[in-house]
Amino acid sequence: MLPLKGKNKVTAYFKQKNKMLWKTFGWHTGIDFVGSDDVYSTVNGAVHNVAYDKSYGNYIIIQESGTNRYHYFCHLAKTLVKIGNVVQEGVTKIGIMGSTGNSIGKHLHYEIRINKVFSSTSLVNPADFLGIKNEKGEYYSLTQKDIFNTNLYYNLYPDLQKNIGLNPELLYKHLKEHGLYENRKFSYVFDAEYYYNKY
Repeated sequence: MLPLKGKNKVTAYFKQKNKMLWKTFGWHTGIDFVGSDDVYSTVNGAVHNVAYDKSYGNYIIIQESGTNRYHYFCHLAKTLVKIGNVVQEGVTKIGIMGSTGNSIGKHLHYEIRINKVFSSTSLVNPADFLGIKNEKGEYYSLTQKDIFNTNLYYNLYPDLQKNIGLNPELLYKHLKEHGLYENRKFSYVFDAEYYYNKY
C-alpha cells in the first residue's frame, strides 16, 4: 500500500545521487512523494515515535508488526497519531503532508530502516517494499473496495484495453457508467504484479 490515496508521484527516489542535497551519503535515503495531502500507514504496526527534527521536520515512526523494520514519514504539516497507537495498512490516516524541517517544498519523505539504525547498510529501498519502480514516475494506490481482477475484465472486454490501458481512474469510471462496479459483477482483486509490470 502506497502512503497516499490515488496518484503517488515520485519526485526523488532511493539512492538518487546529489551531494549538495544529501550530504551524509551523497544520495537520497528514501523516496519523496507528492499527491493528496492525507498520509496513510503503509503497514500494519504500532506508532513507535512522533517528534520533530530539524532535518525531518514533523515525523512519525511506525514499527511494522512482527519485523525489525521501522517506517519513517517525514516533513508532515500535522501528525494525527500518538506513540503506541495501532495502525492499519491503507486504513489509518497518520498525518498531513507538509514542508517542515529541511524541505524546499511540500512532499512526503518516506524511509525504511532496520532497527532504526541510520547507516548505508540498514536503509531499505522503499520501492522494493512498495512494489514500484525505483525511479521518478506516477503510481496508484488502490484500496480493496476500488480494485478488480484486471485479467478477467480484459478477457471479457479485450478491445477496452487498447483504449484505456491500465489507468485505474478511467477503468473505475467505465465500471460505474456500466453499473458493474456497484453490482460487484466482477471479482475486485487487483493483480499488482501485472499492473506494475506494465508501468
